[in-house]
Amino acid sequence: MISSQVIILLFAGTGFFMIAGALVTFLIVRHNNRINKLHLQKNELISESRKQHILENERMMSQISKELHDNIGQSANLILASLKKAKRLSQDPEISMLLSSASELTETVMRDAKNISHSLNHNHIKARNLHALLEQDLEHMSRFSNIDFEFNISGEVRKFLPESKLIIYRIAQEAFNNILKHSGANLIILSLQYDPHLFVMKIEDNGVGLAQQEMHAREGIGLTNMHERAAVLEGKITIESNPGSGCTISLLLKNAQFEETA
Repeated sequence: MISSQVIILLFAGTGFFMIAGALVTFLIVRHNNRINKLHLQKNELISESRKQHILENERMMSQISKELHDNIGQSANLILASLKKAKRLSQDPEISMLLSSASELTETVMRDAKNISHSLNHNHIKARNLHALLEQDLEHMSRFSNIDFEFNISGEVRKFLPESKLIIYRIAQEAFNNILKHSGANLIILSLQYDPHLFVMKIEDNGVGLAQQEMHAREGIGLTNMHERAAVLEGKITIESNPGSGCTISLLLKNAQFEETA
């Protein structure tokens, strides 16, 4: 027969272990909550750092845009006016022809400087349609680098919030720049896919392509910028490439920020 003292000890021991277990559980939960809070704060700091880095880049590009517009544009206008005046005063047909050619070249430089200025100015980008911006860049590349392009849109087109549109456009610019510098391609296929809960921008080229190890070795500032910009939109950049089969860069946004429709 178990004595009352043993029973009391058993109950006391059981109660002690229950309290100790509850205390340990509480401490573990509190520790995990603290760790989760620290991770959240860390991610918020990383996200804010990315945003500030992007904003600083935008300020710098807008300043360059202003310099292009004010200084190069003004100088080119003065050169063009001088050339036209020289042509009017010239009596030599051959010199007049050379002056006409120089005038046309100056006008081309002015148009290009204006296009570059606009592509750098975030206010100009935010005010325009994403499709028009991308198509203009593709046409500009096609005219000066002999790269053909296809532009495909699927799904119901929606307008992005200005900040989101700016980031998407900058990602496309980085991809276009990489194609011009490294790919040797003569065709770009740009596809925009609008789904109810997903937006995908896919940029394909038919260039030399890269092996996976070479692709990772070349991941420089351009690709890093693309990944950082996508992260600000809570999106993802994927890159598919193999030697001789071109390269495909895709932006996937599951939480795309569109303007509210009426």
